[in-house]
Amino acid sequence: MSRNEIQTCRELIEPALQQASWSWDRRIVIDPGQVNIAGGSMYDDSQQLITDYLLRFWQIPLAVLEAKAENNAAADVQGRVCP
Repeated sequence: MSRNEIQTCRELIEPALQQASWSWDRRIVIDPGQVNIAGGSMYDDSQQLITDYLLRFWQIPLAVLEAKAENNAAADVQGRVCP
């Protein structure tokens, strides 16, 4: 049985981040118009991004991590964010 996105977050991602001693924030809203990940123009005033995880090192933001259910492709931008 494959995990849904919330289970993937709780059972796989968060334990791995803790074991690797990462600091992170969840569900960070990136203001509209910052980045367009769906193609076309780089900036799009109508798009709002919410990260699943923002990884930090010494409080410096380094990377955004997108969580997916086990049966979803990484390129699939649809779905729930971790609660």
